[in-house]
Amino acid sequence: MKFKSKAAIIMTAIIMSVSMAGCGNNDAAANVETQSESVSDSSSADESLSKSEYIEKAEKINTISTDIASAMVSWQTSVQNGDKDAALESISQMRELVNEYDDFISIKNPPEEAKEVHEKLVSGVSGIKSFMLSTFDLMTKISNGEALTEDDTAKLNESVQKLQTEMTDLTQALEEFEALK
Repeated sequence: MKFKSKAAIIMTAIIMSVSMAGCGNNDAAANVETQSESVSDSSSADESLSKSEYIEKAEKINTISTDIASAMVSWQTSVQNGDKDAALESISQMRELVNEYDDFISIKNPPEEAKEVHEKLVSGVSGIKSFMLSTFDLMTKISNGEALTEDDTAKLNESVQKLQTEMTDLTQALEEFEALK
């Protein structure tokens, strides 16, 4: 029973983080499109991204988040069915997907009107990525049928508490982005 409850805790926290990242940045992208003035289409390091370039990168977060949530459901189903290989494959898929957040995180030249809030959004998405990466080792243990240790549980609880703070900060950043309309 402990095995399945730990898996449920991990899944709930990750799905919460992925869902928040996906939903919020889609709204953020729409707001940038509404507010952006004509900005050069050049994407050189010294010039701001155009609104369409920025929107494209921001909208990709929603796609990534949806794909991660799907892989998470596959992982949970595999664990419940005792299919170790499928569970480990789902973790591998999630590891690859979470690294795709880097395309948004690495933006150094957002449109001028989005610069301040972009930093906050990057911080939130980075926090979600960090949390997810930290849980993959625990998910692997669970997939292999290993029990989580007290130390594992303490680390998970600490990570979830940190995630809750980061989610609050991300929510505030999304509200600021909404105000750009």
